Amino acid sequence: MQPFRPLVVGSPRSGFALLCSVLAHLEPLAPPKADLRQALLDLFAARLGAHVSESVIRTFEAAGLLQDMVYNGNFRQLTGGPRWAGDERPGRACYRKYIGARGRGDLMLVTSHPVELLHGDSVPHSHSDPAWWPDAPEFAGHSLHASVRNPAGIINSACFSLNALASEHIQRYLPPEADADETRQDLALYKLSDLKFFDGIVRFYVDWFARFLPVRDRYAIMRWEDLILDPVPTIRAVAGAAGLPVGPRMAADIWARLDHVNLTGDHRHNYRAGKGIVGDWRNWLTNHHVDRLRAAGLEEVALAFGYEPFGRLDPAAYTPFQRRLDALIGRGEVHRCGVDADLFGYAFNKSNIDASAFGFRSHPWRAETRVERSSFTDPALEASISDAAEGSVARLNRLFEGLLEHRFDSPAAAERSLGDLALAHAAALRPHLPARYDATFDEALALVRQTFAANGPDGPPRPPDRRPPRLLYARGGVNIVAHRGRFLALPQALGPIDLERENPEGRSGVLIHHDLALIEAAVEQRVESPP
Repeated sequence: MQPFRPLVVGSPRSGFALLCSVLAHLEPLAPPKADLRQALLDLFAARLGAHVSESVIRTFEAAGLLQDMVYNGNFRQLTGGPRWAGDERPGRACYRKYIGARGRGDLMLVTSHPVELLHGDSVPHSHSDPAWWPDAPEFAGHSLHASVRNPAGIINSACFSLNALASEHIQRYLPPEADADETRQDLALYKLSDLKFFDGIVRFYVDWFARFLPVRDRYAIMRWEDLILDPVPTIRAVAGAAGLPVGPRMAADIWARLDHVNLTGDHRHNYRAGKGIVGDWRNWLTNHHVDRLRAAGLEEVALAFGYEPFGRLDPAAYTPFQRRLDALIGRGEVHRCGVDADLFGYAFNKSNIDASAFGFRSHPWRAETRVERSSFTDPALEASISDAAEGSVARLNRLFEGLLEHRFDSPAAAERSLGDLALAHAAALRPHLPARYDATFDEALALVRQTFAANGPDGPPRPPDRRPPRLLYARGGVNIVAHRGRFLALPQALGPIDLERENPEGRSGVLIHHDLALIEAAVEQRVESPP
């Protein structure tokens, strides 16, 4: 079986995170994809990547502003945040970080690294430039997937969304009893009553679909509505397009883990509790908005993907929210939010919007980083953050680039390469990462030796499968588990089994095979014809 190599592209708020998560649940069914060089790159990025966020944090600390820093955990990861690649910076992957300071505004920082870092994700994914990926040589051999949603639903969701920066502010500075949905509705009233803002969001999505429509046939498309209304066949279709067909029971189990839950880690407000309802946009948008969507050509986009015409909403059936919004627009009035100024600023959609009319500062690329947009009122702090990011990213990139240039095709070459890299980058990195630097190289050396011990000196340098056991689903009192290229049927009556320490082969009722379909068929036979 070939390694699992999916790639997901989709606009924000289109079911993108759900599609990525569906595919991530399929990853244990295939061999690991990383060769030794990629595994080493992933290791160094994981162990040393915090150097960037720690450098930024020290900037706040030096300014005496640590208690005011708003920096979500997702963005502190080296490869956290929205990411993309393309012709703007050939050979580079870009990652967007949102950083705020209470009372001082916020900025969007973009870092760039060797494009190979994108392969460290089990499911590489991006919101950006759908026309670039199908012919990118770096992703040849990947199955291409895209998420799509009714454009009216996407834009309604965008207006009610709380980004990770706003989520971090809520978690740190608002009382626990504060109602997050009241906050969403307050902010959405502004976004939907300020038609200049609304049109900025519309223009962003018009541009996105204009890029996607000419290449849509290159992707296996999953419609968000199909996943919500008919999840099992939709998940099976996604799996089939990825070359890993699954049965209805496993598909149902995948959906049970993903159905209307938060999928974005430290960003705890990405999912709006009680929502994710097909057609719910009709309870929040008004005819003012539908007319603008239609005039922008988004109804034609909807039709192209098999959705019904937007039609016209019945004002007599408007919800209280719609009546209030309709009255604001009728008076030419923009809603004044009741949230604090910091939260209002953070919640402003700075990336998923055509922001050209809103006056943010933007800076050109430095060698490795860029302040893409900023509303900071403290120029010195902004410059210090930029300097800290530029220096730390540059130090890591020199290590990554050196690793990608070295040979790892034999035990001697691999060990020599690691030794050369450790010496070459010690002066730049060890002072910043005194314990982690040496420990990471020790771990890398151990990985090299394990790899060649498993494959032999003349075998392909493919690291041993170290993925932990993954429960796929349970059926008739039997757990079906994937572990290191094998599938196991483990009767629950045996109690807990630590597969990292114990080989259960030979125990009563245990089945082990490299073919999942055979395991599933045997379990079904037991369930339907018990002894």
